[in-house]
Amino acid sequence: MAKINHLTAQLNECLDRFLLGISESNLNVTACYLTGSGAGNYFIEGASDLDISVFIQNDRTTQQSADNIISELIIQASKVFKVQLDISIIYLDKEAIILGEGAHIREGIITSKYGGICLLGRDILKDYPTPFEMYLKHTIKKPIEFFSQVRHGDVILYPLNYPAKEDFYYGYLFPSQEGDISTKLLISIYTWIAAALISYRNKVFVIGKKPCIDLLKKIEPEMGDFLEIVYEHCRNKWKYKIPVDNKDIVLLRSFCCEVKNWENFYLREYDSYV
Repeated sequence: MAKINHLTAQLNECLDRFLLGISESNLNVTACYLTGSGAGNYFIEGASDLDISVFIQNDRTTQQSADNIISELIIQASKVFKVQLDISIIYLDKEAIILGEGAHIREGIITSKYGGICLLGRDILKDYPTPFEMYLKHTIKKPIEFFSQVRHGDVILYPLNYPAKEDFYYGYLFPSQEGDISTKLLISIYTWIAAALISYRNKVFVIGKKPCIDLLKKIEPEMGDFLEIVYEHCRNKWKYKIPVDNKDIVLLRSFCCEVKNWENFYLREYDSYV
């Protein structure tokens, strides 16, 4: 089914296995989209997830059934192919109208429409209207959600301090789904700040971490160059894991030290939006 030229044969087989499982299930799947780094040709084995948005027609029994089926397919992919699937489920009514307005729904629509590859079914988002204001409202709030997450749900008030000043990494590193301490959340904070700033100032859609960095380098060269260094080390060199070399450990700590300045810079910009 899937043949994504820039992905390895094993990753294509993983996608095929997932799509076959979806097709053979009792779910009324309208479309599946590959998004994120897998669609954008910057997937890194051992670091990246395969992000997939699944659009399903809803009925009374669908949601529980979908959760169970997709959870099992995620487990199979992890065991057989050693890759993590990150699945967003979006429900449709009988006329293929999208149900709900939650943040994950908006994100699934936006990433699928503007940065996705339709793997299965029909491209239902081709003509789906996505007003820029809806996208901006979603994007501009996303950094605030991450600021609160690393502070365990605390109310966000300017100026922010470190989530855990006594911690070696200042409270910005958390366990991944595999249980290892990861830099993924750190990268998400940096890149969502960048995406929100670009979208607000330049009125453009920004989809994906790597395209976001490339745009930031054009708009704010100093910030863009720094973010590229963070991204290249945390994602590409260390694969979101804690490095073992002492120089790298010091460098990672400096990235964690700096993010508070980005957070407060963003909150000052956010005030002008709201």
